[in-house]
Amino acid sequence: MYRISDKYSLLKQLLITSIFSAIAIILNYIFSTLIKSDIFGIPFYAIPIIIVSLFFGPFFGVGSAFVVDLLSTLLSGYSYLPLFALGTIMWGLVPGVFSRYIKDTVTLSIAIVSSHVLVTLFNTLSIYIYFTLESALTTLFLRILMIPINSLVIIIIIKVIIGRILIYESKNNS
Repeated sequence: MYRISDKYSLLKQLLITSIFSAIAIILNYIFSTLIKSDIFGIPFYAIPIIIVSLFFGPFFGVGSAFVVDLLSTLLSGYSYLPLFALGTIMWGLVPGVFSRYIKDTVTLSIAIVSSHVLVTLFNTLSIYIYFTLESALTTLFLRILMIPINSLVIIIIIKVIIGRILIYESKNNS
């Protein structure tokens, strides 16, 4: 339903992916600066990554996610811990893989919640590997509790943005 990759040349797809990746980096910077927490992050940076993945497929979604993760970490001043990239990559992979099957809000919600669960799983594993099991388990309950809340907000925002993009697309194509 959302896949529009056939309408664009590769250059336009790369340009749009780059713009959405830049937006994701800015969102990540703003939320990590304004709402600083070592316990959990608010994954609203994932919205542009998910949109890229839905429109252009998992290849562009994963590429966008990797670039966003790498550049956001470098801008934050933290050391780059590559296993955490697996969590971010889930935001670009899962919706892209299922993008051809997403027909309504329910299937979009399944893709977003599945992504969020996988992100939480990979981030917990990364915390365990890089730090300690105690660190991973201490924050796990709160991160699991945030999945439905964050997912709901992300789904609503994505529906609004995609709706606006598709209206713009239909006006330009007619």
